[in-house]
Formats: sequence, C-alpha cells, structure tokens
Amino acid sequence: MTPLIKKTLFRIKELRRPFASERSKKNKLLAQGSLRALTAIITVLIAAGVVFSSRLPVRFFFNEGDIAQEDIYAPFDFSYRPGIDEIRTSALQQASENAVNEIYDLDEDVMLNAKKTARIFLDLLKEVKEFPVPDETGQQVREGLLIQLNEAVSPALSSEDFEFLLNADDISAIEPGIEKAVEAVYAKPIISVDDNNRLLSSGKTLISVYEPSLKKKNDVRLSDINTAGAAVSRIEGRAGEFGLSDRKERVLVLKLLSAWAYPNLVFNKDETDSARLKARSSIEPVYLKAECLKGEAVIRKGQRINKTHVIQLDAISGKIAPEDTYYQLFGIAVIIALMLFSMFVFIKMFENHTYAQEKMLVLIGLFIILTAVSARALAMSPLPSLFLPLAAAPMLLTLLAGGTVSIMVLIVISAIAALVAGIQFNVFLVSLIGGITAVCAVHGARSRTHIVRAGALVGVMNFIVISAIGVMFNFEANVFLKQALWGMASGIVSAAITMIFLPVFEFVFKITTNIKLLELADLNHPILKKMVTTATGTYHHSIIVGNLAESAAEAIGANSLLCRIGAYYHDIGKIEKAEYFAENTQVPAQSHDGLSPSMSSLVITNHVKDGEELAEKYKLGLAIKDIIKQHHGTGLMTFFYHQALEKKKEDEEVNEESFRYPGPKPQSRESAIVMLADSIEAASRLVDDPTPQKLKELVRKIINNKFLDHQLDECDLSLKDISRISESFVRILTGTYHSRIKYPDLKQARHENNIEK
Repeated sequence: MTPLIKKTLFRIKELRRPFASERSKKNKLLAQGSLRALTAIITVLIAAGVVFSSRLPVRFFFNEGDIAQEDIYAPFDFSYRPGIDEIRTSALQQASENAVNEIYDLDEDVMLNAKKTARIFLDLLKEVKEFPVPDETGQQVREGLLIQLNEAVSPALSSEDFEFLLNADDISAIEPGIEKAVEAVYAKPIISVDDNNRLLSSGKTLISVYEPSLKKKNDVRLSDINTAGAAVSRIEGRAGEFGLSDRKERVLVLKLLSAWAYPNLVFNKDETDSARLKARSSIEPVYLKAECLKGEAVIRKGQRINKTHVIQLDAISGKIAPEDTYYQLFGIAVIIALMLFSMFVFIKMFENHTYAQEKMLVLIGLFIILTAVSARALAMSPLPSLFLPLAAAPMLLTLLAGGTVSIMVLIVISAIAALVAGIQFNVFLVSLIGGITAVCAVHGARSRTHIVRAGALVGVMNFIVISAIGVMFNFEANVFLKQALWGMASGIVSAAITMIFLPVFEFVFKITTNIKLLELADLNHPILKKMVTTATGTYHHSIIVGNLAESAAEAIGANSLLCRIGAYYHDIGKIEKAEYFAENTQVPAQSHDGLSPSMSSLVITNHVKDGEELAEKYKLGLAIKDIIKQHHGTGLMTFFYHQALEKKKEDEEVNEESFRYPGPKPQSRESAIVMLADSIEAASRLVDDPTPQKLKELVRKIINNKFLDHQLDECDLSLKDISRISESFVRILTGTYHSRIKYPDLKQARHENNIEK
C-alpha cells in the first residue's frame, strides 16, 4: 500500500470519526433526557398518590388528644354518627335473642326402653301366674318374682290391681293392646312438666327438635307436644283401638302406661346459647344521628381533639364526590410537578455538575418519595406529625450531593410533608428550619461525630421553633412543650438514620463522601504502603501533588479533601511497572531502551487502566476512580511523540492520537485540579535554581498548554478559578523550593576567626 493511499484512508477515517462521535453524543443525550423524564414522572406520580391518599383538602389527620392548630369549618352540610344508641341496640339484640327457639334433642331410646319394660312386666306376670303351688322354697321364689313385678310398675299399681292381674283368666289377651298403647303414648314427643310450664310462661309457641335418626332439626309447635300425663290421658278414649273392652282392664292399662311414660325431649342448653349468641351478634349497632351545617365550626384552634371530632372529619371526607377526588389528584399532581420542575431548573442553572449526573437525579427523586411515604405513615400512626425525622434527608443529601442541592430538595419535601399532614404550616416551618440547620451543621463534615452533633443541634432548633409557635398562638405550656420534646427527638432520630443509611447510599449510588475519603486518607492503607516500597518516587510525588491540589481547591471553593485524597491515589497504576517511570529510577532512559516510542507510550498509558483496576479492587469509590481516569485527560506524551517523529521513515505516518492518553478529559473541578497539580509538580523537579519567578512562569506555561490543548473544556473551571489555582500553585511551590542560606565551610570559618583575633 503506497503512502498516498495510507494517507487517504487515514483522512477518511478522521473525517468519519466526528460523525460517529456526534451520533454517540446524541444517543447519550437522548438516553439522559429519557432517564431524567422517567425519574420526574415516577416521582410526581408516587408523591402525588401518597399525598392524595390523605384526601386533601378535607381530610385532616388528627388523633384523639392532639391540639388543633387552626379553626376547621364544615365545607358543606353533612350528617354524622356521634356514637351508638346503646338502648335501641340492646333492645334489638334482646329481641333477636328471644326469637330463637329452644333446642331439644329427641331421645329415641326412651320409647324403646318403655316397650322393653312393658314386655318384661308381662313376662314376669305370666311366670307368676303359671308358677305351681309352691312349697316353702317355691314360696320364696314366687315372692321374689312378685317383688320384681311390683318394682316394674311401682307405684302405679295398688295391691288390689295386682290381685286382679294375678286372678285374671287370660293375660295374653291384653298384651297386644298394652304394646299398642305404649306406642300411642310416644306418638308425639313428650316433654317434662317443668320445661313445659317454663315455655308456656315465656310465651313460646315453638321449639326446635333434633332427631338423631334423621340428623335433622325441625320446628315443632308446643300444641303438638305432650307431657307424660297428657300423653296417657289422650289415649284413654281410644281404649277400644287396643282391644281393651273391660272397664277394669282399661283403668289398669292406663295406670301401667303412666308408670312407663317418660319425657323423651332433652333440653340442649349449649346449642341454644350458641344460637342466641349468634342471633344477638347478627344485629348491627344502631347509631345516633347528628347534623352539621355548612360553615359551622367543627374544631376550634387550641381545642383538644376528641372522638366526636374524628368522626366528624371522617364524615366530611366520606361525602366527597368521585369527580372531586379526580380534581384533587390532578391538582396535587400539578403542584408537585411544578415544585419538581422549579427544583430541577434551579439545580441545572446553579449546580449543573449535579444535574449532569443521572444517578444524582434518581437519588433526589428517591429521597422525595421516601419522605412522602414516611410522612404518610407517621400521619396514620398515633405519633405526632412533628416527630417526622425529615432532617435526615437534607443531612444525607448534603453529604452525598452538596448543600445547594440539599436546600432545594428540602423546600420540596417540607411542602410535601405539610400537605400530607393536612396543610399544616407549622409542619412546613419546623421541617424547613430544622432542615436548613441540618444542612449547615453537616456541611463539610469529616467524621460521624459531626453527624451526631448536627442531630443534637437540629433537635434544639426544633424545640425552640415549636415552643415559639406555641407561645405565638397562646397554647398551654404543657401542650407545646410536649410537642417540642417530640421535635427534639426528631433531630436525634434524624442523625441516627443518617449514620445508618449513609453507607448504604454510598454503596448503591457509588458516591464518595468526605467521611469515606477520611478513611482513605490513612497512609497505612494497603495500597499506599505498597507504593512506598515499590514506587517510592511516585509515592512522594503523590503526597506533594496532594498538597498542591488541596491548596488550589480551597482557593476556589472546590472539595479540597477529595483533591488531596484523589492525588494520593491518582498514580497507583504505576506500582505494577514502577521502573518505567522517571521518578522511580536513577536513569529513566534505561527502562525504555529497546522499546519503540509507541511501545513506551503504551506502557505509560497503561498505568491509568491499571490504576482503575486497583481502585475497583480496593473499593476506593467512584470519585477517586474518576480522578485516576481523568488526571491525564487526553494529553499528548510529547517526549515519545517527538521521538517517534525523529525515528520515522520517509513513507511512515506517525499518528498523534496513538501517543495520547485515553481520557476522558476532566469532568469535574477536582479532577482538573489534580491534573494541573500533577503536571506542575513533575515539571518543577526539572527547574534549575527554582526562583519564584521561574516557578511562576512554569505554572503559567503548563496551565496555558493544558488550556490550549482543550483539556479543561469539560469541567466547570472559570478563568477566575484558573487564576486563583495558578497563584496557589506558585505559593506552595515557592515554599517548597525556598532559598537556603549558604553556610561557609567550618574549617575556613575557624581560620578566618583566628586571623581576626
């Protein structure tokens, strides 16, 4: 392939690259826009749904014992139930209970036993009558039989009746009649006299009879039930049906039947009580009714909420028409959408680096949702609304995203909490002031002790604000002081929540906070200890870069701690091949002897990739990882590039892109500061006799080169910031390379002193 063709193909490739990059950029912007829109929509829908669940504006969340913070009037005429009408409810329940029939079990064995007894009696009677004329022993047997016979019907038969039966010619003639008569007695159920009298006195006309053989329960009229005496009397006129024509026989059989007739209905008290209890519990309570006219005061400010007030407010909520609820939901959604829109516009204008990170917008949306849900849960609980630990949100956001973003989110979540609580201005005021206190207290926090201190400060501020509101509205001292103590507890709980969930958010969203950075600042960290022994020059270089970067960050208000810690770790990728880097060897050129310029540049650029891998392995956090990736940007390795130009053949093309770092360019002020500090520290080592003027020229030259190479295009450094950074670098370098007094040789000094003497 001729040089001309190679050059042409290279030009075509270079021309295509901007178009491909442009397409990629458009796709990225589209994806970012979609994610932002989706985050906003989900946040609005969930927050609006949570607020709407409180049925604003007519549902007020009060618990019995709370103190009303404002007057509440009826928005329309409505009726409500102040309580249960105990008298009418009890009367209905008693009537329902009385309507239950008593339950009796039919004992079918009673009739069988009666028939069996009759049969035994007749058999004994026959045996006695047929007993031969006894001797003395036989007479004793006969007397025993007579005793058994008497016991079978005693005391129904008299001695005369026994004599009649014993002297009767043919007992077998009346046997069938007696058996039929027994069956006729039990043709209808028989009840005890006591149960019958009790039922008649209570006015009952029915009972429920359970027949085991049929496994069925039927309602039976009392008129269809006999007592034992009534059952016997009713068959007296039917003697002819049983073949008992003789008057004496009829009387005798009736006496026998009265001895064998027993009640076969047994009262089942357990089943009856259970049925009555079920009937009683089936009666719905009868409520009292009351009315309230439109404009009538429901609750007065400062009044203690009682049960009736809660019932009245529920009644108001229940009268909202369905179309009204739709309007409410729409209005709530619009209000929350406008608040979110204003918040995001503000963040984009004044905190664009946060707005550019989709994960930060997701985090903000998550905090808004969690706050709304927490406020709703608290409103449904017996705890007072001022106990809401809302300050935890601004504390966490300040540590994760910064104070400006946190303040904007605080305004939104305070408004949402007030809406959920029933448009209570005191909730908004306490949440806002406590939240601002939390933001100021944890700003720049570098230990968990600061968080505890911030929680205590928020608690004190809540106590003061709630007490001031109580004094302003002339509440009783014991009332507002109790609320103020809950507010103080809210601050302490907020600090606890912050300490518990901060590591969770750091891990999930890969955010490095100052507290995490302080953990990495320990010079005994394994990777820094390894750097001391393996790449000593790089280690000392990193420490000095950290000092330069920290001072520069303080000069422009950037995160100085991140700059210093990021500088400590920015060159950890050099550990693997430390000998190829100038600061770690006495003769740097020897390490690259035998390597082509392109291979040397590859070895050098690989320290960025190796550094990323080590950062991932040791979990240094995304912020440190970004500094490692970006601290060279897409800068050109001029030494190896010019070396390649010198060694190239006539027809060979040297691609400048092959000698540039992979990037990306610094995306944050902190990454840009570390880049500049890194380059300036390395260059300052080569300055002979580093006077303040020379150092100033060096700093200006390196910063200008980075600026002209467009390495600072994608970060938020202004020209004023660059000027302050430059001044800071010069000041630190001048202190580092300060002039020293040249002391005379000791021997010469002594000689000169002797001469003078």
